[in-house]
Amino acid sequence: MFTNNSLTVNLSDIVLNRADIVLLDKGLSFIPTCNSMPLFKFYESQNRLIRNIKLRDYYYNKDKNKDSNIKTAFTLPSTWTPPDHHISQETLKSIQDIVMNTETVLGQCKANKSNTKIYYNHKNNLNNLELDALNKLRNNKSIIIKPADKGGATVIMKRDSYIAEANRQLFNIRFYAKLDGPIYHNNITKINLILDRMHNDKLINSKQLEFLRAADSDRERIF
Repeated sequence: MFTNNSLTVNLSDIVLNRADIVLLDKGLSFIPTCNSMPLFKFYESQNRLIRNIKLRDYYYNKDKNKDSNIKTAFTLPSTWTPPDHHISQETLKSIQDIVMNTETVLGQCKANKSNTKIYYNHKNNLNNLELDALNKLRNNKSIIIKPADKGGATVIMKRDSYIAEANRQLFNIRFYAKLDGPIYHNNITKINLILDRMHNDKLINSKQLEFLRAADSDRERIF
């Protein structure tokens, strides 16, 4: 059923109270306030930001190859970072400011005894009733909460009904056939022959060939 003036569709047999509905109406992309974070996450984000700034500086006003997107598709992401002597002094100064300000902010936060986690006080964006609703719904193993296919609503289904619907679709022999075992091992040679042909025809480069090549170590995909 649809709850009145709500973005939540309740197809289960649980009864939702006002706090449940308010919480669910926030949507599945809503992020509750977090008052702690592993310290390495801050430095991970800082390093990623600094690398992006250096790349933008390095490639600024440089000619971009129109085929660059084709050359980088289906390849492992690059980890290369331009060295400092190729970066402008203004950008290096900005990077230094980022590092110093990060240390200043972290120095004002509380840490655990091993200095692996940082704690900070932010006003919670959920009240106590909504926090209780979050814990209750999260720990309810009899339901499934998913986004609707259309309309952006949040849908609550009974877990049994959700599994039954998945089985109903999978047992439709018009679209699916049950396999006695995985078939990807039999396709490795076929896939690699096609990839080798594409490489010889210069449709993909060596990095793309290596990235796409099938191997016996690849794992099977299971629904």
